[in-house]
Amino acid sequence: MKENFIPEELVKAFLDHVEGKPFTLPEVAVALDLDEETAVSILIYVIENKLLDVTCTWVPNKK
Repeated sequence: MKENFIPEELVKAFLDHVEGKPFTLPEVAVALDLDEETAVSILIYVIENKLLDVTCTWVPNKK
């Protein structure tokens, strides 16, 4: 299990990358050189701490 600490610089980079535009977590993970689990953890952190307001649209995987 990963440690729950998320470095402030990753949170800032995440917020800078997604600010004001639609995004997918896989796209953010690739852009910031993160694994998807870390991207999800950062998203949860910023929502819980009211650093980002989001509207979610769930789209099925294209496999």
